[in-house]
Amino acid sequence: MSGGLWPYVALIAAGFLPSEVWRWFAIVLARGLDERSEIVRFAAVAVGFAAFLALRRSVLAGVLAGEAVLVGVSLVWR
Repeated sequence: MSGGLWPYVALIAAGFLPSEVWRWFAIVLARGLDERSEIVRFAAVAVGFAAFLALRRSVLAGVLAGEAVLVGVSLVWR
C-alpha cells in the first residue's frame, strides 16, 4: 500500500479491530448474566483490581481475572 491511506489502514488494524473482538466476545459471554445483578459486577471489578495490584499492576491480569469471574458466574448460574 502506498499513498495516504496506509496510516488509516494501520490505525484500523492495530487500534480498532483488537478492541472490537473483545467487545463481541463480552457480548457473547454476558448473554446469560442478569444485567441488574450488581453483586456479580462488583465481584468482577474487585477481583480484577486485586489481580491488577497483586501482579505488579498488570492490566492484562486484571482484565483476565475480572472476565474469569464473570464467565464463572455465568456458567454456574445457568
